[in-house]
Amino acid sequence: MDRRAASGTTLTLLLVGLLAVTINVSVVEAGGTVYIRADGSVDPLDSILPVHNVAAVNVTTILPYGASAAYPRWMVNVNITVENRGDFTENFTVTAYYNYTNFIAAQNVTDLLPGNTTALTIPWNTWNIAPNEYNYTSGQYTPYTITVNISSPTLGETTWYDGTVTVRRFGDANGDGHCDGFDYTYINVHWLTVYPDIMYDPNPDFKGDGAIDGFDWTYISIYWCTF
Repeated sequence: MDRRAASGTTLTLLLVGLLAVTINVSVVEAGGTVYIRADGSVDPLDSILPVHNVAAVNVTTILPYGASAAYPRWMVNVNITVENRGDFTENFTVTAYYNYTNFIAAQNVTDLLPGNTTALTIPWNTWNIAPNEYNYTSGQYTPYTITVNISSPTLGETTWYDGTVTVRRFGDANGDGHCDGFDYTYINVHWLTVYPDIMYDPNPDFKGDGAIDGFDWTYISIYWCTF
């Protein structure tokens, strides 16, 4: 093979190689043109690519009347602040769960601009929620774990841990796992008080209506010495 033939062959190979690279190049706008090649490299090398990123920056579970524990049928609020930390306007769904897989409720967020935040309140009606199991060895209830999931086709799914909520047994005002004379005394001390009276205490407010009255006494009577 003479030199001209060899040079022509070399040039053809180079052109084929360049063509192969060119075919696998895609273009993204991010403060200029950024080339993403087939092997994953970018040009320019110091380019920062736009991303999808939404985070739950604050998740708080709020019980009524300043209570530290709830009873079945109480309304509990899961307050969530989400922030768009990415570069695209996002649409997504925020879902709250207890014990990781049990659905509480969901809300949709639309058109959240980059850098913006939005606040959501997801109500949790514990009407059909069973009280937590009481561990008599440790002397406390085993609470429900609350988590928040953010999902969309572009974001995928991320889960954020919120903490726990304790749901006591009806009649257990002092939280010792029993409904007995201690609870009887507790309800009498706070009898006929209403929120926000200084003597009001949410622990014997089994109905969760902000008042210690005959409804709560009925719970004591029904569950007296049953656990």
